[in-house]
Amino acid sequence: MLTTQNIEAELSYAYLHAVASRAGIICERTGRGSDDAGVDAVLRVKGQLAEDSRLTSFTVDVQLKATVVHPGPALTKC
Repeated sequence: MLTTQNIEAELSYAYLHAVASRAGIICERTGRGSDDAGVDAVLRVKGQLAEDSRLTSFTVDVQLKATVVHPGPALTKC
């Protein structure tokens, strides 16, 4: 069974992957030992993101963080 921290980490990556995929960007998970900078994922852009894009091939290193806010009574009332 996953710990709460591991669940939050998995949800962070899943959200990043979904958003990147929707934009047509490659999202790759990195291993914990792959660097000393805390990089959790790499986004790889191949091609133009918009008609006026000047960059057409680049990578972005991403460090994911998760914050959980449990809904209070005011948020659960309809």
